[in-house]
Amino acid sequence: MLHQTLQHLTTSRVLELLHMDLMGPMQVESLGGK
Repeated sequence: MLHQTLQHLTTSRVLELLHMDLMGPMQVESLGGK
């Protein structure tokens, strides 16, 4: 059960970092374009 919890936390963290990585450049470009 502990392993499943750790795996879930790791997956959530990876998705969070991936989302930030994808959204970050887009936000910078939109700010720079204005």
